[in-house]
Amino acid sequence: MKLFESVDLKKQIKNIYLGQVEAGTTKELKVYLFNDTDALFTELKYSFPKVPKTETLVLIDPPTTIEPHQAKPITIKWKPSLEFRKALELQLEITGKEKYIAKREE
Repeated sequence: MKLFESVDLKKQIKNIYLGQVEAGTTKELKVYLFNDTDALFTELKYSFPKVPKTETLVLIDPPTTIEPHQAKPITIKWKPSLEFRKALELQLEITGKEKYIAKREE
């Protein structure tokens, strides 16, 4: 699976950059998850392993299933705490079950 910054899947990203956000305001960022395999992924779960303890990120309607060679959007919402005074850049970890479907020979 790969992450891209836009629906055209032209620029792959490793880290998600939310930048600096004024305290008391909220930022939403949409990225695109692309299943670059021949497997169906189900029961997808998401985590941000290196987010500072003061910060809370919310995923809005993230996909729980993604078909082979399809892309789906993930919207990340962040409202910085008053203690956080810098730009936020992070990694998104995705886990799930991988299923390969046998094709029937005719």
